[in-house]
This record gives sequence, structure tokens and C-alpha cells, in this order.
Amino acid sequence: MNVYRLETGFLVVGGTATVITHKIRGGLLHQLVLRTESTGTIFKANLLDTASNSVLNYGYHQGEINDSGRYGALPIPVLGTYILQIVTATLATICSLNLLVEE
Repeated sequence: MNVYRLETGFLVVGGTATVITHKIRGGLLHQLVLRTESTGTIFKANLLDTASNSVLNYGYHQGEINDSGRYGALPIPVLGTYILQIVTATLATICSLNLLVEE
């Protein structure tokens, strides 16, 4: 069993941002952590596949999403490239995204 972390940072401007992940060779997504630098930022996040199908829809959150599957759909099988969309963010902010994948 190999576990690896995909990490990236990005800037949300004008209420939206789009991040494309590195290609995932296949495995299970066990955790998704999305943090904003400004804890007061309210945002909506969606994880899409390359065909723009919604894989995970997080609705509105403030400051952070830390999904480890405790209350949601994780772990889920993943393969290829994914798109994380941030929409309707209330503030311009810097964000970090971490995905924990088990091969």
C-alpha cells in the first residue's frame, strides 16, 4: 500500500478559482483538505472529473473543508485528473488544497 499527498496552493480572486490536480494513477481518495488563509471567507467548493461531472459537492463552508470520510462519501476511487472549483467566495484569499490518495 502506497499513500501519497497531492498539495497545491492557489489564489481566489473575484469569488472564483479553478485548480487542476496532477494526474492520479489510480487509488482511493481518503482525505480532502481545503483551507483559506482568511478564516472568515465563505465559499462553495466542487470536485469535478475531466468531463465536468460532479464527484464531490461541498456546498457552503467557512475557512476550511476537512473531509476524511467521517460524514461523507470518502473514500472514493480516483483515476486521472480532477478539477476543484471554488465559487462565490466572499473574500479574495490564498488557499491550499491537500488530497490524500492510497494506491
